[in-house]
Amino acid sequence: MPDKKMGELITENGDEVLFSVSANSSTTENGELTGLLFDAGLGLTDNFNDESKGKIALIKNGGELNFQQKVDNAVAAGVAGVIIYNNIDHPRPLGFSVSVNTSIPVGGITKSSGEALLNDIVAENKTVTLSVEQLQNLTSSNIIATKLPEKGGSDEIVHVSAHFDSVPFSPGANDNGSGTAAALELARVFKDYKIDKELRFVFVGAEEIGLIGSKYYVGQLSQEEINRSIANYNMDMVATAWDNATTLYTNTVDGNPNLVTETANNVAKLIDTPSELFLFKRGASDHVDFHNVGIPAANFIWREPVTNNLEPYYHTPDDVLKYVSAERLREVANIVGGSVYTLIREK
Repeated sequence: MPDKKMGELITENGDEVLFSVSANSSTTENGELTGLLFDAGLGLTDNFNDESKGKIALIKNGGELNFQQKVDNAVAAGVAGVIIYNNIDHPRPLGFSVSVNTSIPVGGITKSSGEALLNDIVAENKTVTLSVEQLQNLTSSNIIATKLPEKGGSDEIVHVSAHFDSVPFSPGANDNGSGTAAALELARVFKDYKIDKELRFVFVGAEEIGLIGSKYYVGQLSQEEINRSIANYNMDMVATAWDNATTLYTNTVDGNPNLVTETANNVAKLIDTPSELFLFKRGASDHVDFHNVGIPAANFIWREPVTNNLEPYYHTPDDVLKYVSAERLREVANIVGGSVYTLIREK
């Protein structure tokens, strides 16, 4: 896995503030930086003065300057670090990048966090402790469970996949605890079935940083295994409770139907599922790597029809069980499970 930077921001009161490290930020010397905050407004040159030197600048997003210019002004003023808070409400801390490596730690926080720091920390002349560290030699894991066919069965392989990682600041209940849960339940159900094809449950890590787990898994398949593979059913965000996401999208990389989407549509009609299935051209999940080696693949995911929007809780601290629908989870598990069964059942 690639190296990455992680950050932490703690107030003098002991409260943790969600903090997103900016790309090209410096790490903190000696592990952490403790200092007073300085209200640097919008990060204009005139917003800094002699009192800002050596302090951690708290800057508001917006105005006429871009992120790089705000950081450059802060560095020129001699501050020890930069925290930029959002100017719009969003549950996830502000993420941004600067194009040039900085000599000081830099990152973003939410609008509400920034306003709280102004009112509770700056106003009372209290400190914060900021740490940014470089994580190296990172690893992830894939977990593969295989059920072999009965003696005399086919040598074809069906893959059912889901990623089990999330992103920083997001608990990942729907993205992708839901897909992982559905795949686990299908593995439990199929455990004692007699089947005539090889069935593999592929739980992959590091999806959120570039489909690394699925790339590795597919990359380890021999050409003979690829040739034997007839389908990949990938489940990602399959249980949102967001009312607007009424359509189950079957995403294929090229936008064309294949064995996976066709079996899913057939099963949906057979069991009379309440929701529409919609074929859509889209990558951005682990089905991509199966498709790239010629294995028919599709990703199952709930979206809002017409707009194609994902749930508003996506990649935020609000991706929690409160916004997970057991009914939609069951619906997808039934469709995927039924589709897989039509392919692997003992003839």
